[in-house]
Amino acid sequence: MNNVNTAAFGELRRSLMIGSVTQWFQSKSFGQQLIILTVVFDPLGFAGGYLLGSSIGLPPLFTGGLGLAAGGLPMALHVMYRSLQVDERSPSSDQ
Repeated sequence: MNNVNTAAFGELRRSLMIGSVTQWFQSKSFGQQLIILTVVFDPLGFAGGYLLGSSIGLPPLFTGGLGLAAGGLPMALHVMYRSLQVDERSPSSDQ
């Protein structure tokens, strides 16, 4: 019974931590958000591509570059998301 309570508490704690990270990220300015996304995802993408290069038989630097491009995808999606938010808040010029 104690293990069930511990597991439930651990899940609650993880969800609160994710919520606090999300709130922390959203409290930053748009420029800071872009820098954070770049610092986190670009090295992960390059490292992932570089390490997968040998397993698929392609040169590691080539796949590292592909991973770097894939690492930029979250930033591009964030920019698109924010631009849609700005468009929805701006007054319509059709009046």
